[in-house]
Amino acid sequence: MRFHKNTLYSLLISSNLLFLTLSNGLFKRPILTLYLLMFLGLSLRPALIKQMFSLCRRCYPLMIVFVWCAVTAQWSPWPKVTYYELFWQLILFGYVTLFVLHFYAINARRVVYYTFCFWLCCTYLLVMKNDVLAGRVLEISGAFANKNNLGPIISVFLFFYLYSVQRWNLWRVGMLLATFLLLLATLSKTSIALFVLVIVLAWLIFSWDRLLIHRFRRFYYGSGRIVAFGVSVTLVLLFVLYYRDLVDWVLTHVREEWLTGRGKLWLVMLNQSYEKLFLGVGYSAVWGLGDNNLIQETELAQYAPEWVEKLAASDGGYVDMLISIGAIGTALFVYTICDFFMTFYTSLRTQKNVAITKLCFCVGTFVVLNNVTETKFLLGSGFSWFCFLFCYVLLKYITGKERVLSRRSLNHRSLNEQASGHCILNNRISNSRISNNRILNQRILNNKVSS
Repeated sequence: MRFHKNTLYSLLISSNLLFLTLSNGLFKRPILTLYLLMFLGLSLRPALIKQMFSLCRRCYPLMIVFVWCAVTAQWSPWPKVTYYELFWQLILFGYVTLFVLHFYAINARRVVYYTFCFWLCCTYLLVMKNDVLAGRVLEISGAFANKNNLGPIISVFLFFYLYSVQRWNLWRVGMLLATFLLLLATLSKTSIALFVLVIVLAWLIFSWDRLLIHRFRRFYYGSGRIVAFGVSVTLVLLFVLYYRDLVDWVLTHVREEWLTGRGKLWLVMLNQSYEKLFLGVGYSAVWGLGDNNLIQETELAQYAPEWVEKLAASDGGYVDMLISIGAIGTALFVYTICDFFMTFYTSLRTQKNVAITKLCFCVGTFVVLNNVTETKFLLGSGFSWFCFLFCYVLLKYITGKERVLSRRSLNHRSLNEQASGHCILNNRISNSRISNNRILNQRILNNKVSS
């Protein structure tokens, strides 16, 4: 029975990844609800519910961000939309926790490897159909709207593939090169540059960690945690106090033609909501369907209405976040990102689950950096936002599990020490009784002899 359950979990996880990566909009809310119900139906038991609540408690920075999003409904022009979108974000977070628990329990490397093989074949077929047959060999987009949608997915899936392979051979190296060639064919400069940057950072961090002297490891990690926490709190306070100076710098230095027109959109949106940037205009009040969005009140809606109707975001995740949930909400999310890296730091210290730690660092770092030019965070259930939640919750889970195991081992040692102490004490008592009996018998014998 256990084998069949694990096989079913593997199929659910694999199909979930394919829904997220083969095209835009496949992993819609009805599909998300269906997967959530299937996972709950297969694994609804008290131990799992307890683990879910424990993960929510450990992810308290993100929970505080969700609470602040709910607070912004008080001044949002469309409060019902704010509550509705927040509800689905909570549903997504709950589903990701279940996804993480089963991902860690099954043979995830094998599942990811076979999913990647199938994804690579499907992606090449889609590129042949939609790009090559249309006479476009470079700047491919596959089943996506443009190259900027396909590029990040290829980059992130490359990290998953590197995690899934334990032993390299000619076939697996060929698959790696074929996927990297696919990434180059997108001509997505941001994705290519970030992929190379993250690979170099991961290599430096894990190589440096391997070269650390063992006796200095505890001092290094202990002081690092304190410094990281201090830096995180300082960043949050500086952002809250000096966010307006940062916005002024952006308004004066960013040009309209930057990043294929993103600069103009950022400037217009920041100017439109300049007086409301401390608290924000309200979660999910910036972009929406019909007239329920902030951009309809800007000059862009008058000069380019057709272009505005197609916009779903400003392609600047932190700009959109600042406008919607304000400087306070953005500062709280900055602390969430810092907490993600501090949790990675803790996982690095244990020197266990190194493969998962590497995967979470590479994927999480890529998504955090990519959110500068793409709006991914706190928006829908797209692949990048799903991946950040996945990495964040997974790191929280493995670090929490290691703490539980270390506590159990300490308790086991203390119990063994107590048991051994009791045995030693009992042996001493029995030995003393034997010696006393010997002395008493010797005295009786001596008295008989003398008499």
